Amino acid sequence: MHDEKLENRSGSEQLEAGFGDDDRVAKKLLFKMDVRYVNVLFCPGDQGANNNSILPVLALLFLCSFIDRTNVGNAKILGLERDIKINDHQYSIGLCVFYATYIASELPSNLVLKKMSPKIWLPLLTSVWGILTMCLGFVTNFASFVTVRALLGCAEGGLLPGMVLYLAGFYRRQELALRIGIFYTAASLSGAFGGLLARGLNAIGPAGGLEG
Repeated sequence: MHDEKLENRSGSEQLEAGFGDDDRVAKKLLFKMDVRYVNVLFCPGDQGANNNSILPVLALLFLCSFIDRTNVGNAKILGLERDIKINDHQYSIGLCVFYATYIASELPSNLVLKKMSPKIWLPLLTSVWGILTMCLGFVTNFASFVTVRALLGCAEGGLLPGMVLYLAGFYRRQELALRIGIFYTAASLSGAFGGLLARGLNAIGPAGGLEG
């Protein structure tokens, strides 16, 4: 009976139940969870599981998603509208379509996440929006621009709520807010790296029929 109750707790509750109420030990264990511990609730029986990380990987994924989400503004400055022959109004429509599908896909994505393992669903979403981001380099007109942006919103929309649900399996409510804040700060770093990345790609110049 004791083991069944322990399995139904979050990761941090399991650790504290096993090691007592010593604050120093609890904080040490929480830190270890932040950087190395994997979710025994979602990935039971995985060999070598304790060598994986949580927050660093989630922060990196969130940083990458914000870079490709915001770099469309840099692309406009560097000649996107001229290359695919669209005006400012059509460009704005492309931006709005992304957020419409982004919001609409959040709930369905989490429902799928509950049926599938996060170790499958989150990497799958990441792979899909990575491919769609590359497809933006091949758009030639307004219709293809809007279509790819809409699909990109569907893929990226499930990432943030999926990561929050994933973390909820590790931490209690009072511990969760800090961890969400930590990986959410990665979004601000996209402003620092996004511009440099856009400038570097543009410096490559035309290659294979594609503008930088």
